[in-house]
Amino acid sequence: MRLLNGFLPRLIATMVAPMLLLGILLTTHSLSTQLNDLRQSLRDRGTQLANNLAPACEYGVLSGNVAILDELLRSAAQATDVVSISVRDHQGHELAGIWRRKPTSDEPIARYVATIEHVEITLDDFSNQGSSQSHRIGEVEVVLTQRNMIERRQEMIRHSVLIGIGGILLCCALAWRLSKGFRQPVRALSRAVKRFGAGKLDERVHCISPGELGVLEQGFNRMANAIESAQEHLQERIRHATSQLRHQACHDALTGLINRAEFERRVAQAITYAQEHGSMHAIGYLDLDQFKVVNDTCGHAAGDALLRQLSMVLEQHVPDQAVLARLGGDEFGLLMEHTRIEDAFNLSTDLLDTINRFRFSWEGKSFGVGASVGLAAITRETADLQQVLAHADAACYSAKDNGRNRIQIHQASDADIQRRHGEMHWISRINHALDCHHLRLYYQPIMDVTHHASIDHIEVLLRIADPSGSIISPMAFIPAAERYNLMPTLDRWVVANVFQQLGNWQTTGRIMPTTCAVNLSGMSLGDGELFDFILSHIEQHAIQPARICFEITETAAIINLPQAVDLMQRLRKLGCRFSLDDFGSGVSSMGYLKQLPVDYVKIDGVFVRDIAHDPISRAMVSSINEISHLMGLKTIAEYVDSDAVFNVLKALHVDYAQGYWIAAPRPFDEFSPILTKNSLEIAADTAG
Repeated sequence: MRLLNGFLPRLIATMVAPMLLLGILLTTHSLSTQLNDLRQSLRDRGTQLANNLAPACEYGVLSGNVAILDELLRSAAQATDVVSISVRDHQGHELAGIWRRKPTSDEPIARYVATIEHVEITLDDFSNQGSSQSHRIGEVEVVLTQRNMIERRQEMIRHSVLIGIGGILLCCALAWRLSKGFRQPVRALSRAVKRFGAGKLDERVHCISPGELGVLEQGFNRMANAIESAQEHLQERIRHATSQLRHQACHDALTGLINRAEFERRVAQAITYAQEHGSMHAIGYLDLDQFKVVNDTCGHAAGDALLRQLSMVLEQHVPDQAVLARLGGDEFGLLMEHTRIEDAFNLSTDLLDTINRFRFSWEGKSFGVGASVGLAAITRETADLQQVLAHADAACYSAKDNGRNRIQIHQASDADIQRRHGEMHWISRINHALDCHHLRLYYQPIMDVTHHASIDHIEVLLRIADPSGSIISPMAFIPAAERYNLMPTLDRWVVANVFQQLGNWQTTGRIMPTTCAVNLSGMSLGDGELFDFILSHIEQHAIQPARICFEITETAAIINLPQAVDLMQRLRKLGCRFSLDDFGSGVSSMGYLKQLPVDYVKIDGVFVRDIAHDPISRAMVSSINEISHLMGLKTIAEYVDSDAVFNVLKALHVDYAQGYWIAAPRPFDEFSPILTKNSLEIAADTAG
């Protein structure tokens, strides 16, 4: 089959096969006809010889003259194909016979028999008419060999095969001759197709053939031209797209400045160069002031337009050895290579002046913006990228805390910057705790001062389990989480896990607290998606909303007052309750208490802890308690740390008390309504 893989062998085979088949059919028919003729000729010869001998032997049979019969048979047996001739009487006895030779056992022979008849003629004397009557007196048997016929047949087959082979060779030669005219163009076209398929798109064929082959050659060239053109166009588009992707990978889509990834890559290169050559560089973090005013007043489209315009203005004032980057939001980065920190301060001062002079107009309104800038030096002593970025970020936050719209240079001895470093350290620990499931839930009982002796009201508290085994208080990490916007994430974690635990207890029939207080930060109060998040978990775990009491601080509620009121009202419609935490510690007036739909007021521990010996603290606690009761609200006193404080609270008719003197926080999953030792003593005194 491999011989037929090529085009030309297949073409020749296609041309020769019909002629070969036709030749075989014709040869077979001719042989069949000639063989039939040979058989018929042999049959006629044997029959004629027997029929001729029968009349001649009549006399010899009648007379019994064997010599005459032998003579007749001898003369008839002269032919080469005669094997034997014999004459028998009517009883089957052989009267005479001649055998020229004895045939072999496998020699084909043919027997022909003719009857010897005697005819008697009778004459009628009166009518002169005669009649004849014949009767059988014997028979002549002639045996002929078929060997000659077989030899003739074999010779005819040999001649036919030779003629057939000659015809095939002639057909092949004719087909080869006919294919010679287009064999070369087809091979050239085949080679061109293979090279073109291998990637040589400039491959073409010479159009030299007439007819269909010429059309095929021209078609191939047109196809190749079209594909090559399309390939070049596609390559150009790929090059353009690749260039765009490279640009987008290292540039900010909004401003066209380099992005954070490219900025950090260049800073890392500057650090390496400084470590190897002792050169000095500087980086700066620029955080726009009052940008949120533009965003909230005019919308995000205005904020994007401001960033684009300001970026173009700043780029014009950045020297060649410096590069400006947008790090995200309203934060910009500035890398100043081969620049001392003093020169970096001067350059940053020029940029800050440019920002202060910039005015942004939107729909007839004009806005001014400022910036807080933090600078950090890159020297041989700079450890790595994260260190210098942390220095610049801490300096930027310090500039904000010191009044905004100013420049702060990182100094290792700066207390504020050290505090920022500590907070940034806590951010990594918080994220690690979230990822590694090191957050823990605790609860602290809130005791009914006058009526109940069991624990059915608790506050859920958040802790971090240190890998060493210690439990970290929230006062260590909450300030950092608030500054770096991690509180919404922590709040959602607490809500999800508290609701899951309550759902598990409800499913197993375990005793549950009647009221479970969960803290919400000020950032969460402004989260428009928090309500849906809480509702989905209430439905998922089939929690009774009346069991949930959300605690919000006075300061957080006032800062986000419209959003806080809207969220509180929507959750109260579900059945949830609210508690105003740390009341009295903020800068607000009691007028805000009328605007907030709360159920409990938690009196700040600053006043509670001193009420046993400070009349002013006692008067303030009494005032808050009386006003809350007049408004139909329950009061909770925090930081109850002695029996003296508790007795004063009971005398003032404060509703609930919470503090370490009543019970210390315990793991949430170990909740029990059983009272502590102090609680039992308090219950006994109350009953007495």
